[in-house]
Amino acid sequence: MASVPLSRLAALFLLLSASVAGCIPTTPTATLTVLVPTPTPSAPVPTQTNTAPALDTDQPPDPEPTTLPTGVVAGPVITAQNAAQVHSVADTQVGYSSRIIWGKNSQSLAVLQESGPAVFRFDPLTVEFELQVPSPQRVGDFSADGHTAAVLVDEQSVELREISNGQAVQTIQPDGIVLGASFSPDGTQIALPSGDEWAVHLFDVASGQFIKTLTGFETAAPIYNALFSADGKSILYWARATLQAQDIATGQMGPALNHEDFVMALATTQDGNTLAAVTGKTVDDTYTPIVQLWDPQSGADLGFLTLPGPSSAVSFSPDGQLLASGVGADILLWDMASQSIAATLSGQTGSITSLAFSPDGTTLASTSDDGQLRLWRATP
Repeated sequence: MASVPLSRLAALFLLLSASVAGCIPTTPTATLTVLVPTPTPSAPVPTQTNTAPALDTDQPPDPEPTTLPTGVVAGPVITAQNAAQVHSVADTQVGYSSRIIWGKNSQSLAVLQESGPAVFRFDPLTVEFELQVPSPQRVGDFSADGHTAAVLVDEQSVELREISNGQAVQTIQPDGIVLGASFSPDGTQIALPSGDEWAVHLFDVASGQFIKTLTGFETAAPIYNALFSADGKSILYWARATLQAQDIATGQMGPALNHEDFVMALATTQDGNTLAAVTGKTVDDTYTPIVQLWDPQSGADLGFLTLPGPSSAVSFSPDGQLLASGVGADILLWDMASQSIAATLSGQTGSITSLAFSPDGTTLASTSDDGQLRLWRATP
């Protein structure tokens, strides 16, 4: 590929990370903040992500939460049929968040703030602890095991840090520049896109050992990202207006998915058969914000959803029957069967920055740019 000055490359990638992951930290010193809420009866403690895997809350050292927030009763799975009954059931303040990660039991969650990840407990909805990372270090991703953050220490080193105490458990130093980090859905592998070539290096999280390098993606864009699909079988390359999937086991490249405008957010269904890309296109001679739908393996165009305004957050329900998209302070719930809006959720106080359905499909979590975390359920 053409040579690009490293300073320009790093600066451009930080811009991509800010718009995609919102993870450029501003905290001046590395600290572990433990916030202890006033004890309440039956107050559980969680152990600990667009396309976010569930946290593995079966692992120590954090206790398993057993109850939901006060006043939040277990509800039905959110569907197109009951979407009109979805209401806000809890909210709290967080830092600017780019990603939400649910616990596998659907009763705990964590958010990736620009200063680092924060783990929440319920009853009431309050932060249990958070890892703050000093600039210019930044958090590339937060593992689904519920305990590990991938911290890009510099251009050539990634530390895997324990969230509960801030200690580094592994240091990974691939050859060349590291642009970002993405954990696999099961938390066993980490993908590190290279800044020296169009390549992604895979490493084992437990041992820190190199697994393989994936190549084959090509782009004229000076910046790109690479992340795991929701089923963990593919790497999704993302370069401005182009998306492309690569099968991890075989190295086979899928077709390039090209868009008229930059892709601002994306999500895949759990089976990996549908990809939703937030972008824009010309419709009837008018520029229109849309969600473009693809089959990432075949490249088949599955249609598009016309948005009433720009968006930067999408999330599929676990069964893939609903798609949540944030437009300003509203959340649109799309019925994928009819490709029509089933409901519009209002109540967030700022523009939506991240969305995630719980693994059991009963709860939708959202964050906004004014630092509000909100939970939504289908209630009478």
